[in-house]
Amino acid sequence: MDHIGIDVHKRESQLCIITGAGEVVERRIRTERGRFREVLGGREQAKVLVESSTESEWVAQCLEELGHEVVVADCSGRRHALGRAAVLFVPSSSRPRLLCPRR
Repeated sequence: MDHIGIDVHKRESQLCIITGAGEVVERRIRTERGRFREVLGGREQAKVLVESSTESEWVAQCLEELGHEVVVADCSGRRHALGRAAVLFVPSSSRPRLLCPRR
């Protein structure tokens, strides 16, 4: 299974794909629904991590529609109720999951 990390920005997004064979592929694409479909639509299901941003909700929904397993991560380093932590949001879930409190 491929693993994909996406740093989403308003105009362009950076993708890092680690294939099941261990090959690393990096590319930059326009942050447009059609471009995500072109680039990731023909791939087998992948685990995708999307960094939280103003565009991340629709990007995550688009990727889920393409059959990928998507998690949106807030890596801003803000203080949360349980201290510094990365809060992960699974778009199809109503409850955020707290992972790896950082000190």
